[in-house]
Amino acid sequence: MMNIVAMIFAFGTIVVAHLLPYGFTYATTTFMNFSKPKGTLKTIKSDNGDVIDCIDIYKQIAFDNPLIKSLQLNLYLDKQMKIDNSLPENKLVQGWHRNGKCPFQTVPILRTLKNQFKSFQPFPAIKYADFKKHEHAAVWNKKGEYYGTSAKFSVSNPRTEKNDFSLSQLWLASGLNTLKLNSIEAGWTRDSYGKTGCYNLRCPGFVQTSQTFALGSPLELPISTHDKKSSDIQISIYKDKKTGHWLLELDNELIGYWPSNLFNSLDANASRVTWGGEVYSSNNLSSHTTTEMGTGHFPREGYSRASYVRNLLVMKKPNTWSSPEWSLEKLVTKPQCYNLSIPNFFKRKMGWGVHFYYGGPGFSKNCP
Repeated sequence: MMNIVAMIFAFGTIVVAHLLPYGFTYATTTFMNFSKPKGTLKTIKSDNGDVIDCIDIYKQIAFDNPLIKSLQLNLYLDKQMKIDNSLPENKLVQGWHRNGKCPFQTVPILRTLKNQFKSFQPFPAIKYADFKKHEHAAVWNKKGEYYGTSAKFSVSNPRTEKNDFSLSQLWLASGLNTLKLNSIEAGWTRDSYGKTGCYNLRCPGFVQTSQTFALGSPLELPISTHDKKSSDIQISIYKDKKTGHWLLELDNELIGYWPSNLFNSLDANASRVTWGGEVYSSNNLSSHTTTEMGTGHFPREGYSRASYVRNLLVMKKPNTWSSPEWSLEKLVTKPQCYNLSIPNFFKRKMGWGVHFYYGGPGFSKNCP
């Protein structure tokens, strides 16, 4: 039976983050306002209520960080590592695209509005990530030296409770279990990472170069009303050999980069690569949150219902992509609520490379 699809306008926002040795960077007041940020040359309003400011690329908030200078900006970074896709690429759209585009040498920045302000408050820097209210269903590769990672993520429309989030992303980390812990992350999220640090361009660090995508603004993708799942998007982070920066690509389009001098243990390479799902809950009640991970279906339900991450790739040598081994280590914090499954040899899908299924409904009779 063919599933009916519907266009969803309020999910699937692309997010990026970085964790420095002194914790998530403070969010500054530069974007914590309701008026035009500095450097705005054009403003575009989206039908879904987003306000996009096209900001002079040299005046974006990243350059408020004293560790980053505008002379580092390279508008023509070499895309040295194109990833060969065996399946057709999605044409990714954000709602504001219908109403205009940003001029040359500007970048689209989602303006903070009143109804978004509570979700993106600045929080004190922390030395270690607070996982008390976070639940994971993820896999990681064995420790080593990594110069990049890539994967294709199914994009879902999970149910989330107020002040919760549900996300799927990849992590690159170094300095694990030390005061030099660094990480960079990218993925999609339902709702926001409002309680845990600094995401997107609300803190100096990530330099955007794309004039096509506004980080934090929803992607519009067809969603099945049966399994709450769309087609997938490819996310890649890898180290540029020429500049040393960590580049971010979305479906092979360069979005921007993290300058290497932001980090003290991730400046050379990463020691750990992780892929998977995460749920944050602010629920202080005795019962578990009803926030779903992925489609809200457990991985045992397979491709037809569960969320997936496929075509996992790692860069063990600069400029060389390879597939990780199937013997990935699992991190599942509460399997009765959210779980993960790596298919055995006989159940693997052709053309998907290394892949896994994940997700879950949260609260249920087995997850009280």
